[in-house]
Amino acid sequence: IMHAGTGSVIHAVRAERMPIVMPRRASNLEHVDEHQLEFASAVASLGYVILAREASDVHAAVRMAFPAGGTRLAAPTQLAQHISQLLARLALADS
Repeated sequence: IMHAGTGSVIHAVRAERMPIVMPRRASNLEHVDEHQLEFASAVASLGYVILAREASDVHAAVRMAFPAGGTRLAAPTQLAQHISQLLARLALADS
C-alpha cells in the first residue's frame, strides 16, 4: 500500500508486485495538483495497480489484492507476517 508516485509504482511493477495505490490529492491539501490521481487511474485501467481513491476504499482494495485462498507473492518476512496477522484480524472483524 503506497502513494501513487510514478517512481514508487514503477519499482513495484518492475518487482512484479500488484501495489495498492492511494494518490496524494490536492483536494486534501496533500499535493499541488491531481497528477497522482490521473496517473494512478491510468495504470489501474491497465491492470498494473489496485486504486484506492479515498481512505474508505482501502479495505476493499486489500480484499481485492488478497482474495480468499490466494497465493503468496513473496517470501514471508517479519513485516509480511505482521500484515498477514492484521488482515486476519480484519477478516474476523468482518464476519
